[in-house]
Amino acid sequence: MLILERMTQIIVLSTFLILLLACTPSSKIRTITTQNYSIQVVDGIEEYTSHRSSGSLAKPFCRKDSFDTNSKILKTICFDGNYNVAFTIDYKYDNLGNQLTELTEAGEIWGITNEIRYTYDSSGASAKTIKDVYLGGTNHISKEVYDNEKRLIESYRYHDEIQFMKTLYFYDTKTKFNIKSESSSTNGTIRIIQNLYDENGKNIESKFFDNEKLSFTFKNKYEGDIKLQTDIFLDHESKPFESQFFDKFGNIIEIKRKQEHTNMQIIEEVYIYIYDKRNNWIERRGGNPSKKIIRKIDYY
Repeated sequence: MLILERMTQIIVLSTFLILLLACTPSSKIRTITTQNYSIQVVDGIEEYTSHRSSGSLAKPFCRKDSFDTNSKILKTICFDGNYNVAFTIDYKYDNLGNQLTELTEAGEIWGITNEIRYTYDSSGASAKTIKDVYLGGTNHISKEVYDNEKRLIESYRYHDEIQFMKTLYFYDTKTKFNIKSESSSTNGTIRIIQNLYDENGKNIESKFFDNEKLSFTFKNKYEGDIKLQTDIFLDHESKPFESQFFDKFGNIIEIKRKQEHTNMQIIEEVYIYIYDKRNNWIERRGGNPSKKIIRKIDYY
Protein backbone atom coordinates (compact mmCIF):
# COMPACT_ATOMS: atom_id res chain seq x y z
CA MET A 1 0.00 0.00 0.00
CA LEU A 2 2.87 2.32 0.83
CA ILE A 3 4.45 1.61 -2.54
CA LEU A 4 1.17 2.43 -4.27
CA GLU A 5 0.91 5.75 -2.40
CA ARG A 6 4.44 6.73 -3.40
CA MET A 7 3.78 5.71 -6.98
CA THR A 8 0.80 8.06 -6.92
CA GLN A 9 3.02 10.89 -5.60
CA ILE A 10 5.51 10.36 -8.40
CA ILE A 11 2.82 10.15 -11.07
CA VAL A 12 1.43 13.50 -9.89
CA LEU A 13 4.90 15.12 -10.03
CA SER A 14 5.82 13.62 -13.38
CA THR A 15 2.42 14.48 -14.86
CA PHE A 16 3.07 18.11 -13.92
CA LEU A 17 6.36 17.97 -15.87
CA ILE A 18 4.59 16.38 -18.83
CA LEU A 19 2.00 19.16 -18.88
CA LEU A 20 4.75 21.76 -18.89
CA LEU A 21 7.03 20.14 -21.43
CA ALA A 22 4.75 18.16 -23.70
CA CYS A 23 1.37 19.86 -23.63
CA THR A 24 2.16 23.57 -23.73
CA PRO A 25 1.44 24.95 -27.22
CA SER A 26 3.98 27.25 -28.82
CA SER A 27 4.29 29.42 -31.92
CA LYS A 28 1.25 31.17 -33.41
CA ILE A 29 -1.42 28.53 -33.12
CA ARG A 30 -4.84 29.10 -34.63
CA THR A 31 -6.56 25.89 -33.50
CA ILE A 32 -5.79 22.72 -31.51
CA THR A 33 -8.15 19.75 -31.80
CA THR A 34 -8.19 16.44 -29.90
CA GLN A 35 -10.81 13.77 -29.31
CA ASN A 36 -11.86 15.55 -26.09
CA TYR A 37 -11.52 19.28 -26.75
CA SER A 38 -10.55 22.03 -29.19
CA ILE A 39 -8.97 25.45 -28.75
CA GLN A 40 -9.42 28.27 -31.26
CA VAL A 41 -7.73 31.67 -31.07
CA VAL A 42 -9.46 34.58 -32.82
CA ASP A 43 -8.55 38.24 -32.22
CA GLY A 44 -6.89 37.46 -28.92
CA ILE A 45 -9.81 35.37 -27.63
CA GLU A 46 -9.16 31.72 -26.77
CA GLU A 47 -12.23 29.52 -27.20
CA TYR A 48 -12.22 26.13 -25.46
CA THR A 49 -14.82 23.60 -26.65
CA SER A 50 -15.32 20.16 -25.11
CA HIS A 51 -16.33 17.28 -27.36
CA ARG A 52 -17.63 15.25 -24.43
CA SER A 53 -21.36 14.87 -23.91
CA SER A 54 -21.30 16.35 -20.42
CA GLY A 55 -19.12 18.41 -18.15
CA SER A 56 -18.40 22.04 -17.38
CA LEU A 57 -16.84 22.59 -20.82
CA ALA A 58 -19.68 21.04 -22.81
CA LYS A 59 -20.06 24.43 -24.52
CA PRO A 60 -17.37 26.90 -25.63
CA PHE A 61 -15.46 28.66 -22.87
CA CYS A 62 -13.52 31.77 -23.88
CA ARG A 63 -11.12 34.36 -22.49
CA LYS A 64 -9.78 37.72 -23.65
CA ASP A 65 -6.84 39.69 -22.24
CA SER A 66 -6.27 43.46 -22.36
CA PHE A 67 -2.86 45.13 -22.01
CA ASP A 68 -1.52 48.65 -21.50
CA THR A 69 1.04 50.39 -23.71
CA ASN A 70 3.87 48.75 -21.72
CA SER A 71 2.44 45.27 -22.38
CA LYS A 72 1.33 44.88 -18.76
CA ILE A 73 -1.86 42.88 -18.48
CA LEU A 74 -4.76 44.98 -17.19
CA LYS A 75 -7.82 42.78 -17.45
CA THR A 76 -8.88 39.22 -18.28
CA ILE A 77 -12.49 38.49 -19.20
CA CYS A 78 -13.73 34.90 -19.24
CA PHE A 79 -17.03 33.92 -20.87
CA ASP A 80 -19.26 30.91 -20.31
CA GLY A 81 -20.74 28.66 -22.98
CA ASN A 82 -23.40 31.23 -23.82
CA TYR A 83 -20.77 34.00 -24.10
CA ASN A 84 -21.91 35.65 -20.89
CA VAL A 85 -19.18 36.96 -18.61
CA ALA A 86 -18.33 34.13 -16.19
CA PHE A 87 -15.65 36.03 -14.26
CA THR A 88 -13.14 38.85 -14.66
CA ILE A 89 -9.60 39.38 -13.41
CA ASP A 90 -8.39 42.95 -12.84
CA TYR A 91 -4.72 43.86 -12.33
CA LYS A 92 -3.48 47.05 -10.62
CA TYR A 93 0.01 48.56 -10.43
CA ASP A 94 1.73 51.39 -8.58
CA ASN A 95 3.47 54.35 -10.23
CA LEU A 96 6.69 52.34 -10.54
CA GLY A 97 5.00 49.51 -12.40
CA ASN A 98 4.99 47.14 -9.43
CA GLN A 99 1.90 44.99 -9.30
CA LEU A 100 -0.36 45.68 -6.32
CA THR A 101 -3.40 43.45 -6.73
CA GLU A 102 -4.96 40.77 -8.90
CA LEU A 103 -8.69 40.53 -8.25
CA THR A 104 -10.85 37.72 -9.63
CA GLU A 105 -14.60 38.26 -9.45
CA ALA A 106 -17.24 35.79 -10.61
CA GLY A 107 -20.95 35.32 -10.67
CA GLU A 108 -23.04 32.86 -8.70
CA ILE A 109 -22.48 29.98 -11.13
CA TRP A 110 -18.70 29.93 -10.77
CA GLY A 111 -18.60 31.25 -7.22
CA ILE A 112 -14.97 32.37 -7.47
CA THR A 113 -13.73 35.54 -5.83
CA ASN A 114 -10.00 35.64 -5.22
CA GLU A 115 -7.66 38.51 -4.47
CA ILE A 116 -3.88 38.44 -4.70
CA ARG A 117 -2.14 41.33 -2.93
CA TYR A 118 1.49 42.30 -3.44
CA THR A 119 3.53 44.29 -0.93
CA TYR A 120 7.17 45.34 -1.11
CA ASP A 121 9.45 45.37 1.92
CA SER A 122 12.73 47.29 1.69
CA SER A 123 13.36 47.62 5.41
CA GLY A 124 15.83 44.74 5.67
CA ALA A 125 19.19 44.05 4.09
CA SER A 126 17.53 43.34 0.77
CA ALA A 127 14.15 44.13 -0.77
CA LYS A 128 11.40 41.52 -0.59
CA THR A 129 8.20 41.00 -2.50
CA ILE A 130 5.32 39.46 -0.56
CA LYS A 131 2.40 37.79 -2.35
CA ASP A 132 -0.74 37.08 -0.28
CA VAL A 133 -3.73 35.17 -1.67
CA TYR A 134 -7.22 35.65 -0.23
CA LEU A 135 -10.18 33.42 -1.07
CA GLY A 136 -13.42 35.35 -1.12
CA GLY A 137 -11.37 38.50 -0.65
CA THR A 138 -10.93 37.91 3.10
CA ASN A 139 -9.92 34.30 3.77
CA HIS A 140 -6.12 34.26 3.80
CA ILE A 141 -4.96 30.97 2.23
CA SER A 142 -1.31 31.49 1.27
CA LYS A 143 1.72 33.78 1.40
CA GLU A 144 4.90 33.75 -0.68
CA VAL A 145 8.03 35.82 -0.05
CA TYR A 146 10.56 36.58 -2.82
CA ASP A 147 14.01 38.12 -2.48
CA ASN A 148 15.41 41.01 -4.56
CA GLU A 149 16.42 38.51 -7.25
CA LYS A 150 12.78 37.33 -7.49
CA ARG A 151 13.63 33.97 -5.97
CA LEU A 152 11.05 32.29 -3.73
CA ILE A 153 12.52 32.12 -0.21
CA GLU A 154 9.49 31.45 2.00
CA SER A 155 5.95 30.14 1.51
CA TYR A 156 3.08 29.64 3.94
CA ARG A 157 -0.27 27.87 3.70
CA TYR A 158 -3.29 28.69 5.88
CA HIS A 159 -6.63 27.13 6.78
CA ASP A 160 -9.24 29.21 8.59
CA GLU A 161 -6.57 31.91 9.03
CA ILE A 162 -4.30 29.41 10.84
CA GLN A 163 -0.94 28.50 9.33
CA PHE A 164 -0.60 24.76 8.72
CA MET A 165 2.47 24.61 6.47
CA LYS A 166 5.70 26.58 6.13
CA THR A 167 8.39 26.07 3.48
CA LEU A 168 11.86 27.61 3.40
CA TYR A 169 14.03 27.69 0.27
CA PHE A 170 17.83 27.77 0.38
CA TYR A 171 20.22 28.85 -2.38
CA ASP A 172 23.91 28.37 -2.98
CA THR A 173 25.65 31.70 -2.34
CA LYS A 174 28.00 31.25 -5.29
CA THR A 175 25.88 29.60 -7.97
CA LYS A 176 22.51 31.09 -6.82
CA PHE A 177 20.84 27.70 -7.43
CA ASN A 178 18.13 26.31 -5.17
CA ILE A 179 19.91 23.54 -3.26
CA LYS A 180 17.29 22.75 -0.64
CA SER A 181 13.71 23.35 0.43
CA GLU A 182 12.25 22.35 3.77
CA SER A 183 8.51 22.13 4.50
CA SER A 184 7.03 21.65 7.95
CA SER A 185 3.33 21.18 8.73
CA THR A 186 1.32 21.23 11.93
CA ASN A 187 0.74 17.46 11.73
CA GLY A 188 4.45 16.95 12.32
CA THR A 189 5.42 16.04 8.77
CA ILE A 190 8.70 17.48 7.50
CA ARG A 191 9.50 17.22 3.79
CA ILE A 192 12.94 18.12 2.49
CA ILE A 193 14.00 18.39 -1.15
CA GLN A 194 17.73 18.43 -1.88
CA ASN A 195 19.01 19.45 -5.32
CA LEU A 196 22.43 18.62 -6.73
CA TYR A 197 24.02 20.43 -9.70
CA ASP A 198 27.09 19.76 -11.83
CA GLU A 199 29.86 22.29 -12.42
CA ASN A 200 27.90 23.79 -15.32
CA GLY A 201 24.79 24.42 -13.24
CA LYS A 202 22.67 21.56 -14.55
CA ASN A 203 20.40 19.84 -12.06
CA ILE A 204 21.56 16.23 -11.99
CA GLU A 205 19.73 14.95 -8.93
CA SER A 206 16.82 15.80 -6.62
CA LYS A 207 16.06 13.82 -3.47
CA PHE A 208 12.73 13.94 -1.60
CA PHE A 209 12.64 13.09 2.10
CA ASP A 210 9.61 12.63 4.37
CA ASN A 211 10.53 12.92 8.07
CA GLU A 212 14.18 12.28 7.18
CA LYS A 213 13.34 9.10 5.24
CA LEU A 214 14.14 9.07 1.52
CA SER A 215 10.90 8.75 -0.49
CA PHE A 216 12.07 9.10 -4.08
CA THR A 217 14.88 10.47 -6.24
CA PHE A 218 14.99 12.21 -9.62
CA LYS A 219 18.19 11.72 -11.66
CA ASN A 220 18.84 13.62 -14.89
CA LYS A 221 21.19 12.65 -17.71
CA TYR A 222 22.57 15.17 -20.20
CA GLU A 223 24.49 15.31 -23.45
CA GLY A 224 26.22 18.68 -23.34
CA ASP A 225 23.54 21.15 -22.27
CA ILE A 226 20.67 18.97 -23.48
CA LYS A 227 18.76 16.84 -20.99
CA LEU A 228 18.12 13.44 -22.51
CA GLN A 229 16.63 11.42 -19.67
CA THR A 230 15.09 11.63 -16.20
CA ASP A 231 14.92 8.52 -14.02
CA ILE A 232 12.69 8.41 -10.93
CA PHE A 233 13.50 5.98 -8.11
CA LEU A 234 11.41 4.84 -5.14
CA ASP A 235 13.17 4.89 -1.76
CA HIS A 236 16.60 3.30 -2.15
CA GLU A 237 15.66 1.16 -5.15
CA SER A 238 18.45 0.66 -7.68
CA LYS A 239 16.11 0.48 -10.69
CA PRO A 240 13.87 3.41 -11.71
CA PHE A 241 10.11 3.34 -11.27
CA GLU A 242 9.74 5.74 -14.19
CA SER A 243 12.00 6.98 -16.99
CA GLN A 244 11.32 10.01 -19.19
CA PHE A 245 13.20 10.56 -22.46
CA PHE A 246 13.60 13.93 -24.21
CA ASP A 247 14.59 15.15 -27.66
CA LYS A 248 17.10 17.93 -28.27
CA PHE A 249 14.36 20.55 -27.93
CA GLY A 250 13.38 19.41 -24.42
CA ASN A 251 10.20 17.66 -25.57
CA ILE A 252 9.21 14.43 -23.84
CA ILE A 253 9.23 11.72 -26.50
CA GLU A 254 8.83 8.59 -24.38
CA ILE A 255 7.80 7.60 -20.86
CA LYS A 256 8.32 4.18 -19.31
CA ARG A 257 6.45 3.71 -16.04
CA LYS A 258 5.92 0.72 -13.75
CA GLN A 259 2.27 0.67 -12.70
CA GLU A 260 0.78 -1.52 -9.96
CA HIS A 261 -2.56 -3.04 -10.98
CA THR A 262 -5.41 -4.54 -8.96
CA ASN A 263 -3.88 -8.02 -9.05
CA MET A 264 -0.73 -6.54 -7.39
CA GLN A 265 1.28 -7.15 -10.55
CA ILE A 266 3.77 -4.49 -11.62
CA ILE A 267 3.34 -3.81 -15.33
CA GLU A 268 5.46 -1.40 -17.37
CA GLU A 269 3.45 1.17 -19.28
CA VAL A 270 5.04 2.98 -22.23
CA TYR A 271 3.87 6.30 -23.69
CA ILE A 272 5.17 7.68 -26.99
CA TYR A 273 4.86 11.34 -28.08
CA ILE A 274 5.13 12.51 -31.68
CA TYR A 275 5.74 16.20 -32.50
CA ASP A 276 5.28 18.43 -35.52
CA LYS A 277 7.95 20.71 -36.95
CA ARG A 278 7.05 23.46 -34.46
CA ASN A 279 7.62 21.22 -31.42
CA ASN A 280 3.98 20.80 -30.46
CA TRP A 281 2.94 17.22 -29.79
CA ILE A 282 0.34 15.91 -32.21
CA GLU A 283 0.06 12.29 -31.11
CA ARG A 284 0.41 10.34 -27.88
CA ARG A 285 -0.05 6.62 -27.66
CA GLY A 286 0.49 4.00 -25.00
CA GLY A 287 -0.71 2.94 -21.59
CA ASN A 288 -2.44 -0.21 -20.41
CA PRO A 289 -4.81 -0.69 -22.12
CA SER A 290 -3.19 1.19 -24.98
CA LYS A 291 -4.83 4.45 -26.03
CA LYS A 292 -4.09 7.01 -28.74
CA ILE A 293 -4.66 10.77 -28.52
CA ILE A 294 -4.33 12.85 -31.69
CA ARG A 295 -4.09 16.66 -31.72
CA LYS A 296 -4.71 18.54 -34.96
CA ILE A 297 -3.05 21.96 -34.91
CA ASP A 298 -3.71 24.74 -37.43
CA TYR A 299 -1.20 27.64 -37.51
CA TYR A 300 -1.44 31.22 -38.72
